[in-house]
Amino acid sequence: CAHKNLVAAGIASYVEIREGDALKTLNKINNSIDLVLIDGWGHLALEILKLLDPKIRQGGVVICDNVGTFKQELFPYVEFMQNANNGYHSTTLNLKAGTEFSVKVT
Repeated sequence: CAHKNLVAAGIASYVEIREGDALKTLNKINNSIDLVLIDGWGHLALEILKLLDPKIRQGGVVICDNVGTFKQELFPYVEFMQNANNGYHSTTLNLKAGTEFSVKVT
C-alpha cells in the first residue's frame, strides 16, 4: 500500500493520495502542486498533465514513468514536455523503462 510506504518513509504528511478516476479526482485540486508522478494509463498522461498544469507551481517537478516501454502511447506527452514553448524543461532519464523528468519554468 502506498500510504504505508509513505508513513514508513516519514513523508506521509507531505503527500496527498487521490484514488479514483484521475480526470475527476484531480479536477478538484485547489492548492498549488510541487510534484506530480504520472505512472500508468499512458494514453491519459498528456490530458492529466494539461489538467494539472495551471496548478503546478513554477519550479514544480513532473515525472512520468515508462516512457521507453510505452513509446507510442506516451509520444504525445514526451513531445509536449520537451517543447520549451509549453513551459517545461524536460529530459528522458535512462532509468529502467525510461523516465521523463520535467521542471516547470514558466
